[in-house]
Parts: sequence; C-alpha cells; structure tokens
Amino acid sequence: MNNFQDMSFINGAKRNRWKILNLSEVINDESRKVVKIPKREYLENGHYPIIDQGKSFIGGYTDLENGIYNEVPFLVFGDHTRVVKYVENPSFIGADGVKVLKNKLGEEELNTRYLYYFLNNVKLPNTGYNRHFKFLKQVVIPIPPIETQKKIVDVLDKAQEIINKRKQQITALSTLTQSVFVNMFIENDIGNGKVPLKELCEFNPKKSELKEEDPNLGVSFIPMESVSENGDMELNEIRTLEEVYKKYTYFREGDVLFAKITPCMENGKGAIATDLVNHIGFGSTEFHVLRPSEKINKEWLYYLTKTKTFRKQAEENMTGSAGQKRVPKKILENYQVNVPDSDSLEQFSKIIGEVQSIKKVFIKSLNELETLYQSLTQKAFKGELFSDEEEHMPEPIREV
Repeated sequence: MNNFQDMSFINGAKRNRWKILNLSEVINDESRKVVKIPKREYLENGHYPIIDQGKSFIGGYTDLENGIYNEVPFLVFGDHTRVVKYVENPSFIGADGVKVLKNKLGEEELNTRYLYYFLNNVKLPNTGYNRHFKFLKQVVIPIPPIETQKKIVDVLDKAQEIINKRKQQITALSTLTQSVFVNMFIENDIGNGKVPLKELCEFNPKKSELKEEDPNLGVSFIPMESVSENGDMELNEIRTLEEVYKKYTYFREGDVLFAKITPCMENGKGAIATDLVNHIGFGSTEFHVLRPSEKINKEWLYYLTKTKTFRKQAEENMTGSAGQKRVPKKILENYQVNVPDSDSLEQFSKIIGEVQSIKKVFIKSLNELETLYQSLTQKAFKGELFSDEEEHMPEPIREV
C-alpha cells in the first residue's frame, strides 16, 4: 500500500466484492514502443494531433505519416506534470516526459475510461519538475463488474461534459479580452512610440519596501500551482511575513506575475495580483514580478505578457538546461513596446471590468460544479452509486 492515496474506497470495494488491484497489474507501459516528437517540431496546424504532458489535450500537430500510435484507447501520463489523458483516436506522442499506458486486461474486464477517471481522482505527490511515474505505479484500484464500470463512466461523462462547457465559456471570455487587446494595441498600433518595457514598469520590486511592516503580519502565499493559464489565481493560503520573507518572491496588490520557468511560461501562466491579504503577497521564486508605472495600468501590462509575440521572444531567449529553462529578466526589460495613450487605456480597462464581472459569475458556478463532481467520484469509487445487490441512480449534476 502507498502512503499518499486515500484508501477509504477499499471498504466499499470489499463490501461489494469488487476486485482490488495494483496499477502495475492492469497496465503495460508502451512508452518505448512509440515514436515521440520533440516540442520544437510541433506545428500549430497539421494532419495529426500530438498528445503530450501539457494541460491542453492536444499539444500540437504534425504532418508526419509514419509513427502514429493507433492502439486505441490508451492513456497518456505526464511524468513531470502528473496529467492523465484518455486518448481514443490514433495520435502522435510528445517526446518530453510522456508515458503511454495500455490496458492489458482488455475492455471486457477493465473499461479504460473507468481507469482514466479513477486515476484522475488520485492525488499524487507533487515533487516539482521531477518524475512521478514511480508514484503512479503504486496506485491501488477498485475494479467492479464491467457493467458497473460502464454505468460509472456514463454518469461521470455527463457530469464532465457540463463542467467542460463552463470551462469553455470562461476560456472564451479570456480569449475575447486578449483579442480586444491585440486589436487595440498591437494590430492598430495605438500609442506614442516604442520604448523598452523597463521604462513602463518596475521589475521584481525590492523586499526592503516592507522593512517597517510587522513580521507577524498575515500575507497571501501563492505557489505556482495556484496560478492558471487563464489569469485566475487561488488565494487559499495565508502565512506570516516572517515565514516567507527570505525564501519567496515578493509582490503587492496590482502587480503582474509572469511564470519564468518551463513549461509554465510556455503554457501561459500568469496573473494580476488581486485581493491579497493586507495587499501583500509572496509566492514561487519562479515568478517575475512586473509593477506598472503611472504611464500604464495593470490590465494593459498583464495582457501584453499574454501576447504571442511577447511569449515567443521570451521562449526563444530562455537559458538553462532542459526542464529548468528560465526567462532572464533583461529579456523582458528590453522588450520593445508602443506606449499606449491614456484614452485607449481607460477604454480597455472599462471593457476588461465588464468581462471580468461575467467571468466571476462563471467561475463561481464552475467551483460549485467541481465540488459536486468530486462528491460524485468519491461515491462512485467507494461503491455507493452502484452495487451488486442494489443499484442507486445518482442525482445528475446540473448547471448552476
């Protein structure tokens, strides 16, 4: 037995006389048998998808003909990211940190999508940009009769569909605001001449600003995993100033966070620091902090860091070894930008405010849906939704 997995499902499995097996008993690691494509060879569009360890289901595309993996369905596990994906169509595989897992029991005994849902319910230890497959191999799995597996999958599929719809709406709002920024400040080139970005903002403000603060003052603590690719930020942790002062990156309300390390930078992680406890935050040392001057505002600065040209220049100038590459501060400081005029900034901020109000409602709804979904999965794998003696259909998740 491992020491990280919630084993409360075992009693339910025993009560329902379900099998309990180790993951190594039900999957084959096919990783060495597949052709893997390096990220530098990904295309933005192509004939075939490339499945890798990133959060997005499809990492890129290729026009290659030979090497596609077609033994579907199969699972992809991100050895570094801990992401699990269910793949039902022939695909190419990304080269970096990807494990290809094939169900060796067969669909008549183990539904691969059931396995996917269960593995997504397991909270593996997070050891940073290291290998995690050693933990996944220790996972213990309850295996009900195949008909029960299919019923569980059907319920979770329907619930996931509603959650995905809400996520798509939130992503669409983020895409809308980014498009407005590009249209106003990039394509139409509204502004007063180009300058290096360091003339419009301060980079990585000094902690000495806090020298007069009480060491016991509560501040927000933001690890990298609390920042999303859509600009959202979870504020679940409060620490004292004394606890975080020496070891972590400092920022204040209204500062812009930019993830400087791979793969977080390429994935678009970043956010505007808002609603911080006592207006002060500390977080991962893998953030660059950008503080807007009076010439710009935080919304303009954040959406600038999300543009393709900004990210591309950052990616092309990363330094360090594979898996530990970072964007040097000087690359961002010297990025050439057009100084926006005040009227355009005001107009853009108004648009952002209106979109953010709608987005907050959708995020609240998504959080409620995900809480319901977690409750549903817990009951499913403990044998409380369906059992051999008596089957209880769960109440369906509805949009909220």
